[in-house]
Amino acid sequence: MRNTSGGLQLHGTTYSL
Repeated sequence: MRNTSGGLQLHGTTYSL
């Protein structure tokens, strides 16, 4: 569970903003 491209981690899924 890591945030990529300054995204935000929710429930182990990475959401790129």
